Amino acid sequence: MLSSLESEYLKGLISTYKLKGYGYYLAHTVTENNNDYDVCVYFSKSKIKAIDQNIFSIENGLKIYIDSSSRSYNTSYNTPRVVLADNNFNATISVNVAEFVYTNSILGYSEETYVLNPDIIKSGSTNYETDCFGIVVVVLICSFLLFSFLRSILRMK
Repeated sequence: MLSSLESEYLKGLISTYKLKGYGYYLAHTVTENNNDYDVCVYFSKSKIKAIDQNIFSIENGLKIYIDSSSRSYNTSYNTPRVVLADNNFNATISVNVAEFVYTNSILGYSEETYVLNPDIIKSGSTNYETDCFGIVVVVLICSFLLFSFLRSILRMK
């Protein structure tokens, strides 16, 4: 599973590459076993096709490694080390079933779109201010309605 640092960094990276025309992505964790990176991300200008839950076909893409556990990254900004591994990536990849996969890929053999893995951009809100604001608005509306109801009852007597 992605750490909060990796999750937020990945969301920013996805937004940045989307502006560059790479509208599709596949990200998966890499279990630590003396690996040089923690997350592998693929971006593509073409649709990434899911052959099944862990096998994907990527064309016209980029392959990026993210290492958030490295001590060589800039700790003043708390950003991970990022390495562009391949800027012309065309392959079918298989992700280990033990890894967490996040993607906006489509099911390759289907006429309809089916979700096989979560899309990190569409997974729950992580914006604390927005959540708090919504709660405050609901409480204020409920308080106003309760006050109006009690006032109307007291006027009836």
